[in-house]
Amino acid sequence: MKSVACCLLFLVAANLTVAADKNYDGEPIEGHMTLMSRKLIRGVTNAVTGIGEVPRQITRATIDEKSAATYAHGAVSGFGMAIVRTAVGVIETATFVIQAPGNYDPMLDPSFVWKDRDQPVAGE
Repeated sequence: MKSVACCLLFLVAANLTVAADKNYDGEPIEGHMTLMSRKLIRGVTNAVTGIGEVPRQITRATIDEKSAATYAHGAVSGFGMAIVRTAVGVIETATFVIQAPGNYDPMLDPSFVWKDRDQPVAGE
């Protein structure tokens, strides 16, 4: 346990030493600790609230047409997205010290289940 904590501390310190305070345009950028903490919070939140994809997908599928088929389609896609969002949340939580993908960018769009909840399903 002590060696795991030492390795984690080393990884955090290594990320901090590589951090630059300005981007290519000369604008100040957020520090690695802020970006890491956002990734950790996003990961934990998505791991816990992944099941919220079920009502979200049902709502999105039934915006234009309300029928038994659209409710069933929304429920099935909701359970699938719940698994995806929970898995991505676990991955982001486990890898919050790693700068991938991009500069601690979210792996899913929208980054939280409650964003863009009234948008119709893409392609419909």
